[in-house]
Amino acid sequence: MRRDVKFVVLILVLIVAPAVILSFLAARVLENWEVILRDRMAGDAQRVLTATAESWNHRMQGLQDAVRNRLLARVADPTVPPDFPAVVSVVAEIRSEFPWILGVDVIRDNGEILYPVALRQQDLSASSESAGGPLALLAQADQRRLQPDDATEGMAEYRRMIASVDLDPVVRSLTLLRLGDREAASGQADAAAQRFMACADLAWRNGVYLPIREPEEGFLPDLVALGRLAGLYAAANRPDAAEKTLARIRLQAGGVFDSIPAAQRARVVALMQDAGRKSSDLRWEECVRAHAMAGADRRQSGRELSAFLESLGQESGLQWIRKGGGDYLVCAPAKGRTPPTLAILQVDAAQLAKAVAQSAGPSAQPIGLRLDCLPAGMDSPGGREGTVLLERRLAAPLDRLTLAAAPADPQALAANVRLKKNLYGAGGLLLLAGVMAGAWILWRETVMELRMAREHSEFAAAVSHDLRTPLSSMRMLAESLYLDRVQDPQKRAKFLETILKESDRLSRLTDRALYFIRHGEGALRYRFTEGDLGTVVRSAVETFATGIGADVVPVEGEAALAQDAGAGDNRWRIRLWIQPGLDMVRFDAGALEQVVFNLLDNAVKYSGREHAIEVEVKRGPAASSGRARWFRAGRHRGTVELAIRDHGAGMSPEEVGRIARPYMRGRTAAETHARGIGLGLALCRHVAHAHKGQLLIRSREGEGSIFRVLLPAG
Repeated sequence: MRRDVKFVVLILVLIVAPAVILSFLAARVLENWEVILRDRMAGDAQRVLTATAESWNHRMQGLQDAVRNRLLARVADPTVPPDFPAVVSVVAEIRSEFPWILGVDVIRDNGEILYPVALRQQDLSASSESAGGPLALLAQADQRRLQPDDATEGMAEYRRMIASVDLDPVVRSLTLLRLGDREAASGQADAAAQRFMACADLAWRNGVYLPIREPEEGFLPDLVALGRLAGLYAAANRPDAAEKTLARIRLQAGGVFDSIPAAQRARVVALMQDAGRKSSDLRWEECVRAHAMAGADRRQSGRELSAFLESLGQESGLQWIRKGGGDYLVCAPAKGRTPPTLAILQVDAAQLAKAVAQSAGPSAQPIGLRLDCLPAGMDSPGGREGTVLLERRLAAPLDRLTLAAAPADPQALAANVRLKKNLYGAGGLLLLAGVMAGAWILWRETVMELRMAREHSEFAAAVSHDLRTPLSSMRMLAESLYLDRVQDPQKRAKFLETILKESDRLSRLTDRALYFIRHGEGALRYRFTEGDLGTVVRSAVETFATGIGADVVPVEGEAALAQDAGAGDNRWRIRLWIQPGLDMVRFDAGALEQVVFNLLDNAVKYSGREHAIEVEVKRGPAASSGRARWFRAGRHRGTVELAIRDHGAGMSPEEVGRIARPYMRGRTAAETHARGIGLGLALCRHVAHAHKGQLLIRSREGEGSIFRVLLPAG
């Protein structure tokens, strides 16, 4: 099959046919794209809804276990009064874990309210047996030491009492309160704050309780002191300190709320309400709710809560009941429990539905779904007709809620219709681009094939010429020896040496030709040895000069090399300068000789009328300076430079940039009928790189060219 026909077939098979098939398949898929998208999204919605429903089943089971095992278990024994602080803590934990629970009530089947009404309503009598003792001593001290007309002396007496080591904690607490009041009244706010703080710490640490009617009304001294401290901070415009003090009051009062005298309890609640800030402490919120319930009509509250007994079904778990426009989860007692006790959880249905929808959000959003949780029979806010993919009602007790899955973008399906048109257009453009790309590739490959054929033809002709040159020289010298025309032994030895060198050159030329035929740089192998580069260059220059009948003129110094460049006649002169004391270099001698031959051959071919060539071997720039940074290993001490200069027509900058590529020749090659196919410099660059070196070319039109080979030394 012809090569151009093969390329046409490949283009049709690899580009045009796949483009047509893919366009056809895309058209078929896009016709049913809306159905495919809905089915895929419905499958994803099914997985999300199932996972969400199972998750909330576990949560509701956890809520039921918490109510039964942690709450109802604490109020089950009718002979033991409920431990109010413990019950409050449990309720606060449940509400914290389930934020959509607004409140918790616990009743028995006889209408008795167990929670939140669990407060003592005790009041203190005007006198008590404990009025004597330390408190009587404090009263005597007040009458004896405190004179109305001498407040300063009175505060000094209180300070002396506080300094006493064996003072009773009750007396010390009252003394700190009274001293703090006097210091606050006299404008000593900082000192008063310290007294109140010390009183609060002392009373809390020692459990001080005053069961008599003092000016503090028998209140707990720590709460009295903290209340006055909060007022002191508020008056001093220190809201942060006041808020911290109020938080401490909530903490300490919440732990003993049912033990606080009713009058002081009312004052503490009023103090918190006057602060004007809603507390996020659920324990304190439950305490305030119990305080409010304690003052309400308990019978009416009992009748309202007992009405839930009539609404219960036969199940013993959580049941959703709607009463008076409110939603409640009622935890019926387990079978066999005596007496029956109910836990009634008031539910914010909207917040619960939002929590259910949000719990499914992280798994629904990445796949383009929106989940709504709604009471049964209610439509989603954005409308449901034509957009809802799947619905699922949650299991009891949340069976009043329905999960609905819809696309996150309601316009997604309509947008896919536009996408279909765009893909049709893109498919047509892709097909056209594929055909055009195939035509261009076919044209490019054809042109490259023609050029390669022409280059191979020129390569064969040039190689045959290059092979004939050493063969002719060897034949001439061998014929002279065979016919016994050379009698001088030294000359005969010189001829034999030249024949050997030419045979080596012919072998290397054959290897390099085979390499370029194969186009594989890996085909070349090098044998590196350490030696003097100048010796190799001198030998190669002399061998080359013998072949073309040129004179080798050694010069002393770089300055002498630049003088008298011209030869003055038609005989070639190669001026050679090798700098003494060069560093040793690791190289392949045969490869570098071939580099010298190629560079000298180019200099001869492109020198024009100037029959002079300069060759120098000298120390190059250090590896860390200038262009020598190119070297792969920056550890070299320096470089050794081989430079060959001709005085020909030179090259333009564009030619310098591409002259070292394979099969590239200078613009004057055709004009001068110079032999070769443009492989010499490509070979030189490859050899230089293999030696971790560099080939540099500097040339100007009309001024000749300089070819420099830099090799790392040491």
